[in-house]
Amino acid sequence: MAVPLLLSALKRQSRHAFLPRNYATRVDIPNVGITGGALGGTTHLRHTNRVGFSRCRVVIPLFYSLFNGTGVVDTDQGGTVQIACSLEYPFNSGTRYSFLFSGTRNPSSTAAAASGYLLSDWLDLGFTIPANTAFGTYTFQAVQSGNTPYGNIYTGGSSVHEGAAYSATPQDLTVSGNVTDSLQYGLGPLLILTEGGLPSVAIWGDSIAYGTGGTAQGDGNGNSGWPALYAYRAKAGYCKFAVPSERMSHANTTNWKRRLPCFALASPTHVISTYGTNDLRVGLTATLSAMQSVKQNELALYRQYRPDALVLGATLLPRTTSTDSWATTANQSAQTNFSPLGASVREQYNDWLRTRPAGFAGCLETGLAGETALNSGLWPVNGAANYPTADGTHPTQAFHNAIANALPLGRII
Repeated sequence: MAVPLLLSALKRQSRHAFLPRNYATRVDIPNVGITGGALGGTTHLRHTNRVGFSRCRVVIPLFYSLFNGTGVVDTDQGGTVQIACSLEYPFNSGTRYSFLFSGTRNPSSTAAAASGYLLSDWLDLGFTIPANTAFGTYTFQAVQSGNTPYGNIYTGGSSVHEGAAYSATPQDLTVSGNVTDSLQYGLGPLLILTEGGLPSVAIWGDSIAYGTGGTAQGDGNGNSGWPALYAYRAKAGYCKFAVPSERMSHANTTNWKRRLPCFALASPTHVISTYGTNDLRVGLTATLSAMQSVKQNELALYRQYRPDALVLGATLLPRTTSTDSWATTANQSAQTNFSPLGASVREQYNDWLRTRPAGFAGCLETGLAGETALNSGLWPVNGAANYPTADGTHPTQAFHNAIANALPLGRII
């Protein structure tokens, strides 16, 4: 009988069962510059926590992770940054509880002085927010003139009452005031740490792990990307360190200088790693041995910062072109470096991951839903245009859901 991996972690790691971990949805890495002359503002986000909690603390990033043309690099926010954050409960009620940072509600700091992030004091609510109940956060940031505030890629939001109010004269609305329900780019917590006994997953990867191709605001609980959807379905918490355009060959302590300490702070029981598509696309790691080498370097970083975390590798999805918008398989062709179909380096790499090589606790088989058959290299179709993908690389929202739903709950594959 297959072992329930995520749940069995509770037994294997019982000594860590109640470490502060991120169990909340809708947490993310800043990776987009907020333009138009804005120097900051307030973002209102909707979260769901997988465990009930009466106290928590937040991690607010003072850095961003962005592809600079050669790699994705953790970059400190320029100048002095002012931050404030509050928790709202019930969600959309306007009732807010302010976080303090070393006793201050709205501290100012530089990224270098704060090692890249601000960790709040514990906020004791005096009551318990039940598990799987929506709550909100209001997060304010203001930057010095000449600098650009950074946020996360959150758009839309009218269905879940999220919003952002950024301007050249930033307003701190974390205590009172309204944010228009039409979410733009905005900063939110990187982690919302609470205590509980469920597993929590750190998601590392590229745009597919981030959720590109799906609904930018995520589902009603703020989950975007198949790894987050899968973790949520498996009743686990998760935090995201994934950034669009990233490759596993970018993984080192310089490029990840801010994310790695935050990864350690999150105390995850598991890691889901989806890197590899971009490595193959650019052709710099176009052999199986090269892919294996950079993957082992990536794994070494996880072991260095969270040696007890169980690492799950994810097989790589197809990458094809289509002459009929992916309505049929006959009109799909493998993109550069992803051919020949059924025998490319992608398939060799996926076969290697399926053997659960040293350093991996398991393999998440995206091909269960993401291919017509394992190693076919073709997106499944149903006759409708753009059903599985609209660009040949990123799953649609329907397919992010399909991949997450096809993975056996908590099973080693």
